[in-house]
This record gives sequence, structure tokens and C-alpha cells, in this order.
Amino acid sequence: RPSIPVLDLLPHLRRLEKRPWHPDRLWRGRNGVVVSCDAEDWGHAARVALPEQVARLKEPHLLMTITTRAGRMGVGLLGDPFAPPTLEQFVGPSRVPAEITLELPHDASVQAQVRKTSDEPASALITRLVLCDRR
Repeated sequence: RPSIPVLDLLPHLRRLEKRPWHPDRLWRGRNGVVVSCDAEDWGHAARVALPEQVARLKEPHLLMTITTRAGRMGVGLLGDPFAPPTLEQFVGPSRVPAEITLELPHDASVQAQVRKTSDEPASALITRLVLCDRR
């Protein structure tokens, strides 16, 4: 079934850490959001909270377009901040954007996150992050 856009979440993408000395970075530009991470292995870079309306959708899912410029990025769901992400998909460096579909639970307490999953600095351009439904 086709995806029906519900809400553009790209403007709501935030750094995971709020401490100013934390090395994760997020820059907004005309072409999207650049996320980079020089943190330790498995460093968390960015997150987006799911809106309350996710509980009312029939088949909620996220559509993301991401181009990993360096390193390897993981895109997944984070419920417990002390547990590893679930449903994580990995994207290595490429000049071609990757299209990711991430199926969501009907639970607004879960967050979608982007993190570095390699032992080298990572950087990615996110040009689309949309909450969608199927009917």
C-alpha cells in the first residue's frame, strides 16, 4: 500500500546530547540536515520524538532519505536510553541517497535516532524525514 505523508519531522530533528561540549553536531541548510559525530564508538548523534498522533495511525512509519558521506550511520528506534536501538538499519558511505522505511509502534514515547556505528568519524545528509501512514 502507498505511504500517505502525515507530518514532516525534519524540522524537529535534534542533537541527542544537549551539553555544549558534546561532539555530536547537527547543521540545518537549504539541502537538508547534516549530522556528524566524532564521539566514541556507537555514538548517538540525532533524534526526533514521535508526535502523539502516532498512536492513532493505522500503520505508522518513517520515510527517510539519507546520504552517508563518511563512516557508517545507523537509523533505528530508541525506547530505553540504556538499551540498544531496535529495528536499526545501517547506511555506509555512498554518493547515492539511501531510502529507509522504518516501521513504528503506536507509542509516542519511542524516538527515532541516527547514530554513528563505525569506529571512525561519520557524517550524513538527511533530506527527508516524514511520518507516514498506510490505509
